[in-house]
Amino acid sequence: MIKRSLIFLLTIILPLYADTFRVVNTADTGPGSLRNALQMAQTRTGPDTILFAIPETDSGYNPDFCTIQLNSPLPELTDDANFLDGFSQPSASPLRPSVLILGNASITLPGLVILSANNIIQGVAIGQFGSSGIQLRGESSHHNTIQGCYAGLSADGVSRVGNSGSGLEMLGYSHHNSIGNYGERNRNIFSGNENYGIRVELSHHNVFLNNWSGIDVTGLSSAPNGLVWRQQNAAGLILGLGSYRNVIGDGTAGGRNIFSGNNRTGMRIEWIGADSNTVRGNYFGVGMDGKTLLPNAEAGIVIGRGAAHNMVGGDRLSEANVISGNFSSGIQFARKSRYNIFKGNIIGLSADLITPAPNKHNGIYFYGDDQEGYPQYNTIGPGNIICSNGVEDYNEWGWAGLSLNYKGTSHNHFWGNYIGMTPDSSLVAGQPTGILVQGGAHDNLFGPDNRITGSFFNGVLVLGGETFGNTLTRNLIFANKEKMVENRNGGNTELTPPKILTVEQNTVKGTAAPGSKVELYKGNALGTLGFLDSVSVDSMGFFIWQGDVPLDFQILALAIEDDGNTSEFSASDPLPVELLNFEIVSLSSNSVRVSWITGEERANYGFYVERSEDDQTWQRIGFVAAQPESSGEHYYQVQDTLYHAGIWYYRIVQVDLDGTMTIYPQRPISLDFPDDLELYIYPTPFKTLTTVEIRGESNDVEICVYNTRGQNVKQLWSGDLAGSMRVQWQGDDGKGHPLATGLYFIVVKTPHHQIQSSMIKLK
Repeated sequence: MIKRSLIFLLTIILPLYADTFRVVNTADTGPGSLRNALQMAQTRTGPDTILFAIPETDSGYNPDFCTIQLNSPLPELTDDANFLDGFSQPSASPLRPSVLILGNASITLPGLVILSANNIIQGVAIGQFGSSGIQLRGESSHHNTIQGCYAGLSADGVSRVGNSGSGLEMLGYSHHNSIGNYGERNRNIFSGNENYGIRVELSHHNVFLNNWSGIDVTGLSSAPNGLVWRQQNAAGLILGLGSYRNVIGDGTAGGRNIFSGNNRTGMRIEWIGADSNTVRGNYFGVGMDGKTLLPNAEAGIVIGRGAAHNMVGGDRLSEANVISGNFSSGIQFARKSRYNIFKGNIIGLSADLITPAPNKHNGIYFYGDDQEGYPQYNTIGPGNIICSNGVEDYNEWGWAGLSLNYKGTSHNHFWGNYIGMTPDSSLVAGQPTGILVQGGAHDNLFGPDNRITGSFFNGVLVLGGETFGNTLTRNLIFANKEKMVENRNGGNTELTPPKILTVEQNTVKGTAAPGSKVELYKGNALGTLGFLDSVSVDSMGFFIWQGDVPLDFQILALAIEDDGNTSEFSASDPLPVELLNFEIVSLSSNSVRVSWITGEERANYGFYVERSEDDQTWQRIGFVAAQPESSGEHYYQVQDTLYHAGIWYYRIVQVDLDGTMTIYPQRPISLDFPDDLELYIYPTPFKTLTTVEIRGESNDVEICVYNTRGQNVKQLWSGDLAGSMRVQWQGDDGKGHPLATGLYFIVVKTPHHQIQSSMIKLK
């Protein structure tokens, strides 16, 4: 009984190709031809296999691939479970199609039409048909597999043999088909066609893996779909009317699709019913290496004309779509696109997040019109990285990392994005403007947790009297060349910024528009560095916030009205000294070094250093005179000897020339369990290589390199120490990139304390 059940199960899972028909010549018709094999297979009900065994004596034979020239359409596949295996033809190029099927312009039907289910087509190239290369059509066309096929390119993967329509069409409710598969041999290439590489309409639940559209077999050269530059109906892929729940890529390298080099768009998702499709881990505008620029003539992706509930990207880096290097914007949300989610993607950089690969216009662009509607209720974020875009003839109201235009663009939400930087701050590559809102776009929400930096002009620009109700909340906006936020020509009603009246140790007081909300940030002249809190403004226009005021920063504030209008930032009076770093390190069992680094100094007399055992009572242990007024960095230090182990607190007190004092927050250090460690560095200064040696015994030892800003630039070693350890450093960071010349610190940390020594790197 068990054996009979197993045989029945295998019969269901594995199709039994009962009859086999062999193609033994390249003739258009007659016995042994492809046409004859297809006719025979369709006249017989049940699974069939079509294999190729074309001999060297045939006129169409080639050791790489054989060519079959047709003068009329092939029979349609109406019977289920046909297995057409082009790879069965022996070939000197086993990873590419072994059979090329050519039509001519007079054949107005597609090259191969599939109206049935459970067919497998592999190892053939199809071109020069007056319609599309391959067409799957109708509800009965389901669970088919197309793999290892080319449509629009010859079997060499380079020569163009374009079809007059698309490379592949899926129409009329065709569903649950697999297009492409893992591995080079199973990759489909739909390139060089007159319109689309792939056209999907009224079809659903299809999976597209490892397809290339718009590039050739090298993966590094364009082979555009579309005959002319910026052709209206040209794209690598279009998911059109009624195309829903299709999967484009699966977030793995093996399943990645590439839609680059096309004569208009990489991919379009548009028209009513183009809903709930998933797009993960694909490339749009770059080659297979993720960095070679193969631009689409316009945008990388367009979502519009009623397309809704589509997911582009994901939560993991592998699910990021790379949308870079295109001749227009990276992605466009257009004309009534609704409720789409775009998160975790890379726009304007190479896949490795190292090299700028700018889209020439905006990173992300929202637009529409009165006839076809406007983009609304879309969510952008979290985790999109939007860098280096807008390089074509830019100005401050031209291109942006994120651009919204036109009066109906509303109720979209943008949060958790990196605009002008990578998440680890290893690369800063801004746009002309970080976020640009204009043309009447209204009631959009920006925040929380967008980081906006590196812009050539403003971080955020809201432009025009019809552009209102756009809310900016809890974002970090810093290191942009002009303003953090600018409302111009009536943008956001040019709401008056708050005025900060006093900043004390536990209180911030000020005025703002009555009934509004004020957001408070810590920051400096560069911008916001951290969100503190929000506070309501009373009916008289006053606000009071009580909390832990970071006195070593400026206080920055903006106002938000109930209708969403957001003001520009205002700031408390700048501090006389910009404190960049404050650190206490153990030098031995009973001594410490207190060091700090400042930036710009104004009217600064000097610094007291104070010590405390209980964080309550403070004793002054030294005074350091200030440097002359300067915007450069200054390094200060004081060494202190302690008389017993325990937790000690240190702080610095800055003194103005007029005697005004600013107390900066304290830092603790524990000397409870000192380790007997010795640190040696030689040579120093050094040019190319220095040796770091530690001696002693301790568990969990870590050796790191820090720059003068207190940033950990590289870990040299970690582990348990018993005796001595030597490690060499070449003056590079954690990614192997050479560091600039200057002062660096070697810090040895244990669970109980740390020791430190400085070194100088020369050119």
